[in-house]
Amino acid sequence: MASVVVCGGGVVGLGAGMVLARDGHEVTVLEADPDGAPTTPAEAWDGWRRTGVAQFRQPHTVFPRFRAVADEELPGLTGRLVDAGCVEVDRLTTMPPTLTDRAPRPGDERLRGLTGRRPVVESVVAAAAEDTPRLAVRRGVRVAGLLPGPSAREGVPHAAGVRTTTGEDVRADPVVDATGRRTPSTGWLADLGARPPAVRSQDSGFVYYTRYLTGPRRPVGIGPPLCPLGSISVLTLDGDNDTWSVTVFTRTGSTAGPPAPSCRWPAGSTAPGASWSTAVRWSPGC
Repeated sequence: MASVVVCGGGVVGLGAGMVLARDGHEVTVLEADPDGAPTTPAEAWDGWRRTGVAQFRQPHTVFPRFRAVADEELPGLTGRLVDAGCVEVDRLTTMPPTLTDRAPRPGDERLRGLTGRRPVVESVVAAAAEDTPRLAVRRGVRVAGLLPGPSAREGVPHAAGVRTTTGEDVRADPVVDATGRRTPSTGWLADLGARPPAVRSQDSGFVYYTRYLTGPRRPVGIGPPLCPLGSISVLTLDGDNDTWSVTVFTRTGSTAGPPAPSCRWPAGSTAPGASWSTAVRWSPGC
């Protein structure tokens, strides 16, 4: 079996590492952020700082396809997420009003996902990775570049592992890049002499802001999670452990339509979130 290095210890990197380890490979996951995952949802939310993840404090959804793959390749992971307080979500319960045929069909369960706050979701995945044989997670290790190896084809560089910023060489058969959208792998490949990859990027065209709310119990969702309100849109999502989120987003840099409003949410204030969450999703009005 192969020796594999995975660069990046987020949900994707840890998930890939677990799948490869379960297939019998020896896997090392290298994560630049030094702090290990907390053991409880409260500690994950209150104290875990993942400076390498830009959207770490934003709501996250485990899409149905991800759940299906996890149930097949990583049995027990969905159960761990639910035990940690994540919420199973069935999007068929809030279908658009234009769909009048709402009769259940075989296979509807494939459309069920989960939601939770990112620190809680990732801490559960990290705990599962720690329990996986043949998988080692090394935190506080930053990759500086790829190690050159003998080419299998003339003119095509071969990566034989990675070199860390401390000068350590970690040999591997394949190297998996799971460092995210800000990956430095373009530079790694250039230093190896590889052909530059095609990179395409553009401004997303919107800006958003999220607040979390909590209470004795989550409100019952009776409308769609996304609702447009003039020049803004509001996204409401269930979270873990009786939390839910309200995300306000609007366009940026566009001259089409009315200008984006200047949103301000006073520190410590929950009134806007309570108002929007009631008006948008958790009432018959939308």
